Amino acid sequence: MTPGDLKASAKAMTSHLPAFPGKDLLFYGGLGALTVAGALEWPVALAIGGATYVVRGRAGEETEADAGEAAGTGRTGEARQAPQRSEG
Repeated sequence: MTPGDLKASAKAMTSHLPAFPGKDLLFYGGLGALTVAGALEWPVALAIGGATYVVRGRAGEETEADAGEAAGTGRTGEARQAPQRSEG
């Protein structure tokens, strides 16, 4: 087994894991710390965390769609229409 094989195996295994950048870890960790310290009630912290997750997820989907459109392979929210034939 070579170092290249190990790197390829690690990339293949980690590609199935959800991405969780450090910025998100800091945000959600801070939110949890505020809840434990009593600065926020848990329903409020849950609502903030859930809303943030949903908004960031949708923003990521839109970014991916825009990137696909720029590459010419993706679709936007509008359906593409085939050229219309004239009947007659």
